[in-house]
Amino acid sequence: MAVTIKDVAKKAGVAPSTVTRVIHDSSIISQKTKDKVRAVMEELNYYPNLNARSLASKKNSIIGLVFPDATDAFYQNPFFPTVMRGLNEVGANSNYSLQLTTGNDLTSRLNSVQRMIHGRQVDGLIFLYARKNDPILEFVHQQKFPLVVIGKPAIENIPFVNNNNQQMAQDMTQYLVEKGYNKIGFIGGDPEQQFINDRLLGYKEALSNANIEFQEDWVYNDLSFLPEVGYELAQHIAKEQDFDAFVVADQFVATGFKEGWNAVSETEIPVITFHSFHMHENANFSSDPYVNINAHELGKGALEMLLEVIQNQEEETERVFQRYVDHEIIG
Repeated sequence: MAVTIKDVAKKAGVAPSTVTRVIHDSSIISQKTKDKVRAVMEELNYYPNLNARSLASKKNSIIGLVFPDATDAFYQNPFFPTVMRGLNEVGANSNYSLQLTTGNDLTSRLNSVQRMIHGRQVDGLIFLYARKNDPILEFVHQQKFPLVVIGKPAIENIPFVNNNNQQMAQDMTQYLVEKGYNKIGFIGGDPEQQFINDRLLGYKEALSNANIEFQEDWVYNDLSFLPEVGYELAQHIAKEQDFDAFVVADQFVATGFKEGWNAVSETEIPVITFHSFHMHENANFSSDPYVNINAHELGKGALEMLLEVIQNQEEETERVFQRYVDHEIIG
């Protein structure tokens, strides 16, 4: 009789789902447990036949990726290729391919996702953004189709992988307060994106904790995530305001902002922002601190979680999946 996952799990003293996670090399499983399970697999001569499992379950081992609107900000922002590296790493280790949605507007992107689901083209979907009142997310959720959101979804009980954006912004603002700055501006972005709202909340909370009165005109929001937007904003602010530091919610905007400020002001100003990965060398931010949001881990965690969501749906197990990726202030 062929050895099964349950046989391996019983021999190793773990749950069958743990064996599956070891097969997919999930980062949430300790190396000690992985070594133990792999040793049992070798002892029992168990080798997962992913192709056979795919045929039996009518899977095609393809994951669909849902992107935000295809704007210049999307194509230029280093967040997305960094997340993609993490997704690709897990996909390669798990014999899963990645398929991108197509379309430059909401309607065409929704049509693309509908074709993926109704045509059984993919086994699950990963949203690389979290936006309020998103009809694409609402459609997928109504279909009870396996999905994971990178970010904080507006709909409850949807699996997601995210940073604690509110805590990150609070930590960043507190960092500046502790350095002696007390007129700290906040430069956000698209308020329909949930992470912008969360970062604004963290900024406000840090000011409140420091007994610094929040001023509405300290916040610059409803901006495109482009460096030229930051550049123009900096030139405007530098001539008319007297801030002594800034928290900038997007690294692309922060890059332009720093350049624009330096172009019109002889006085350096601290600009603390969020980066997708650890910056070894960056001319624009060589003297400024930043927060590493570990976007690579966001991508890895999202696909690892989706594979678990798919498995749990097959087993008709109800579980809410949520994971927060740690951040780090570098400075």
